[in-house]
Amino acid sequence: MSESKFSLGKVSVISGCGFVGSYIVDILRTECKASVYILSRNSSKEPNKFPDVQYFDADISSIKQVLPIFEKIRPDVVINTVSPPPTSSTAEMFWKINVEGTRCLLDASKKTGVKAFVYTSSSTVIKNNPTMSLENADETWPVITGASQKDPYLRSKAEAENMVIAAHRQNGLLTCALCASAIFGERDRNSLPGFVQRYNEGKTGVQIGDNSNIFDWTYVGNHAYAHILAADALLKAHSSLAPIPENKRVDGEVFYTTNDEPRWHFWDLPHALWVSLADAIGDGKLEIKPKVIPLWQATLMAYIITSICWLMGKKSPMQPAMVSHCCRTAYFNNSKAKERLGYRVRVPLDEAVQRSVKWCIETGIVQPQSKKNK
Repeated sequence: MSESKFSLGKVSVISGCGFVGSYIVDILRTECKASVYILSRNSSKEPNKFPDVQYFDADISSIKQVLPIFEKIRPDVVINTVSPPPTSSTAEMFWKINVEGTRCLLDASKKTGVKAFVYTSSSTVIKNNPTMSLENADETWPVITGASQKDPYLRSKAEAENMVIAAHRQNGLLTCALCASAIFGERDRNSLPGFVQRYNEGKTGVQIGDNSNIFDWTYVGNHAYAHILAADALLKAHSSLAPIPENKRVDGEVFYTTNDEPRWHFWDLPHALWVSLADAIGDGKLEIKPKVIPLWQATLMAYIITSICWLMGKKSPMQPAMVSHCCRTAYFNNSKAKERLGYRVRVPLDEAVQRSVKWCIETGIVQPQSKKNK
């Protein structure tokens, strides 16, 4: 056990076999006094399983399925991490899982005496177009909702975040939301596989944009730890007889958590990953001297490719939003999380890259290459 031991009672982690959720469960099992219960759509098919937790399968958007489980568990804490990846689903599915699912979980929590509800939101609910720069953004920036939010994923996350904060203090339930930027690390099925695929295909020598944009990459374990800190703070507030000073409150609040290293630019992470992969698997020293495709040219290519794929009824492998993502500035101020949660970065980005490389090799998703920078 770590010295940082938290007594959290019964904790239900929604999507506890998923990327962020599984890291939260890791910390709950090794650093906390807690009984852990995982709600999943189909736990038998989930990759990240644990021997000493209880599993329940449910459609979280169905109160008829969720409420009986909560009545049986009677959790003290609910941590909702579930969400389809931003580019992998439809607007209808985003709404069903992120909005209707969160509403159902909140209703079940209020009916069964849950004390603390922590929601995994997104740092980008404050942007309303793919090219919008986020420079030193913090919790005071307005959340973009409704028709003003064009991205269906962000629209659903913003709606759910607002719903969680609005539910604060209803039936004794204390709530908060945590937002991170560009999470990566072991078990990542979103960012890392794409970067590794480019390595496997020998395409590390192409770069969209000049890499002048600062970008807040965040190691998943750090973001997961923030959830534990938030749950602990909510439980303490719930049992406190004295009112919590406004400038120290966690309940009813939103927090940004990053790796607190706004010196990295977007392409710095894949470059570091590729160099470390080449060294680790014996491909020799990889020098990154990329051919830079200007943003305007890449955007034009993306629109053409997307249009052709649309006519063919296929999903485009290169979408305009993806191009913008590579070239926009996005870094955040996590002072509030440090001051109120006691949040500190446990794993810096350099170490996070090495951990990710080790995982890529152990899982076999990386292949030794003799041809690179093509």
